[in-house]
Amino acid sequence: MKQARSIALPTVLALSLAACSGGGGGSGGGQMYVTSCSLGCTNGLGGNQVSCGIINTFQNQEIGVLFAAPVDFSSVNKSSFQVFDVSTGTVPPGSFLIDPNNPHRLVFRPKLTFDPQGNPVFGFSPNATYQIKVPGTAQSDPPPYVESVGSKENQSRLLCTIITDQGLIDPVPGDPKASVFVDTINPVSGQITKGVPANGATNVHSATKITIVFDDLMNLGTIVIPATGLAPFITVKVDPDGNVSDPSDQVPIQGLWSFSVNQVGLTTSAVFTPSAGLPSAGSNLASPRKIVVNIPNTVVDLVGNPISNAGNWVFVPEVVLFPPATLPPGGEQFTDQSNMDAKRTGADWGESQPGRLLPGLGGGSGRLGDLIVRQGETLSLTTGPTAATGTLTFAANPVFGDQIIINGVTFTFDIQIPVQSFLAHTLTHAVNVLNASPDLLVAVAKYEMSDSNTILVTYKLNGSVGNSFTLGVAPASVAALSGLTLSGGTDAVPYAAPDIITNFDFQANPGTVPPPIQVANGEFEFATIEIQNGGTLVASGNKPLRLMARGR
Repeated sequence: MKQARSIALPTVLALSLAACSGGGGGSGGGQMYVTSCSLGCTNGLGGNQVSCGIINTFQNQEIGVLFAAPVDFSSVNKSSFQVFDVSTGTVPPGSFLIDPNNPHRLVFRPKLTFDPQGNPVFGFSPNATYQIKVPGTAQSDPPPYVESVGSKENQSRLLCTIITDQGLIDPVPGDPKASVFVDTINPVSGQITKGVPANGATNVHSATKITIVFDDLMNLGTIVIPATGLAPFITVKVDPDGNVSDPSDQVPIQGLWSFSVNQVGLTTSAVFTPSAGLPSAGSNLASPRKIVVNIPNTVVDLVGNPISNAGNWVFVPEVVLFPPATLPPGGEQFTDQSNMDAKRTGADWGESQPGRLLPGLGGGSGRLGDLIVRQGETLSLTTGPTAATGTLTFAANPVFGDQIIINGVTFTFDIQIPVQSFLAHTLTHAVNVLNASPDLLVAVAKYEMSDSNTILVTYKLNGSVGNSFTLGVAPASVAALSGLTLSGGTDAVPYAAPDIITNFDFQANPGTVPPPIQVANGEFEFATIEIQNGGTLVASGNKPLRLMARGR
């Protein structure tokens, strides 16, 4: 089990920080200057320029700078604390924060993101050289400066160069640990209790989500594939007879995974949402059905450490009672229409030939169940998944140093993107550079000019996954953005049991329900369609709408 909650540092660096962690390294008479840093910095007392003793560092290493006075966070930006790639001039994506345990300590934390397959993408590139500069007044650096809460400007310039050639550092040393939580329900009062440890839990609510929390930053691709919402190794299954020692009869439960990564708290969470809830515990209370969540040791953290408590988490779902269904003696004979569901069938129910069920004027399979749009409601049907898009519109030709920030990756004009005499020519080069970028964060989208002054960005995969792709510029006057993220990405519409009609084998899959049906071709086959007066049905998507009803 992991106990540490901070990044492990080389021994000499750890001793350096320990020596100055008390309160900022000296008051300096109310002055503001650098006293130390996580790169083995010299002391900037009296405005002396600060240099670093550590050059070779880790690709995911945060940079902490200790000042003589508490830092005013509003003064911190990429100009008052500069980090850039020496060879390309690009600014690595990352964030600033004040150490919650020491207001004198300012931290630059490189951004951690994941590509569509879940592979980690770090703010610092491997084997790259970066310059870190914190401007100081004593060296006549131009403002802005990092300031103290008393509005004192930093006196001592910090100027260091680092090389990210030491691989990765484990943010939480050792093997990670997983914890699993569910929601339970009181069978008498119906009260729901959230966040109950899953292992051994009973009366787990049928509509619960299953939450797994890892006490480390994990290699996300071993937990969930962001592009699909599926887990490559973790399984959630129902054990029909409750004997989990014999897994041969266990059946997977359909559903999708989502995730969140907390770089501040150094945790990773994964949430499983069953497509149609959990099955009932069944009527055999002596041996109820059980849900088995298996997390194998192929789930690892960023540096490849497997989880320390791999295995099964087992719990019992709530008992859900279903009303009995009674068939006529000997089964339906089709001699009359007393059992016919006229609203949902188009078949000839023994009407032309008593005793026989014959095809009628059906309108599709009816597999999506009933469609009802009530008075005052607006229902939107998506005929097929659509891609997220966004635009950057330029009012003038960019100048040297202007930047566009594509999904956290910075491109600087006249460094990576040549500036031409005319805006349209400059943007043509920009589009070519973006489309040729090997960076996986950028390569998930395609780029084109939709006008002489506008770059259109389209996420390559259809679906809402593209709506989290970010856009940015620096300064803000460089271009007008359609939004901070792409938008308009929609998923195929899922229809989940028990509303759908399928040939699902319930006998072979006891206690479970059919997997959801995804409509991606525009064909909506309902059993009935009822649009009440004042109700509105809207269709959108990249496929033509074909709306069918099977009932009479």
